[in-house]
Amino acid sequence: MHAFVGIWLSVGCLGALQSGPDRMDELFAAWEAAEQNFKSLVVDFTLQVKEPICNDRQKSDGTFRMLRTAKGAVFATYELVNTNPKDEKQERTSGLLNNGIIYLLDHEKKVAVRFEPSDGDARRFLERHFNPLVSLLDRKRAEDKWKMEVKEDEWYTYLTLKAKKPTTGWLPESFQDSRIALMNKTSKGVPKNMPAQLWYVEGMNEHTFTIKTWRINGDDAPQLGEFARPEDRPGWQVGGWPFGGRTK
Repeated sequence: MHAFVGIWLSVGCLGALQSGPDRMDELFAAWEAAEQNFKSLVVDFTLQVKEPICNDRQKSDGTFRMLRTAKGAVFATYELVNTNPKDEKQERTSGLLNNGIIYLLDHEKKVAVRFEPSDGDARRFLERHFNPLVSLLDRKRAEDKWKMEVKEDEWYTYLTLKAKKPTTGWLPESFQDSRIALMNKTSKGVPKNMPAQLWYVEGMNEHTFTIKTWRINGDDAPQLGEFARPEDRPGWQVGGWPFGGRTK
């Protein structure tokens, strides 16, 4: 689920950060133009999670697919497959965003967990329960929460975020550090001004997302049928979070 949120975040956060150096203004203008023409997005990426205590590194391949309809409804799927499983079975993690409702899917068991914010604010729900970086989608909340800096080299622009009020303890509820690397020039797989890498520390673990390909309005655009609710899929059971929920 973190990967789903992280990639979704990298799509949206730049449009929220309008102030700052000229480079930030350039990024905002580029994303504003992309937003006006956006109909579909397909992102292929890798994820590495480093656990420092046991020096454990988990690697996965992932795909994120997003569609916006003519009426403005947003749908997305996220698939993550562990490429170095501890046993012979490859772990598959799936997420679904269906018009503001979030699901975690177990395709083998045909079971889903449904996350539906009581106030209808999916962004606030994701920020609280999955990824505090979603606060970047709201400029005021981002400025209250993060100290943001921009640096550049020849190929990349680095957006660095540090929590203004770091949490402490064994399992802190928010991230302490994060960095997004954006392309200064178009590469083979990632267009100019698009995120090439997303890195953050959650608790003690380091998460690194590396983008392999980024396609906006491409030939392999998602179809609406890909985003069917589990409630509408034959044989699926759906439970609410955190306990109970509607079952079909």
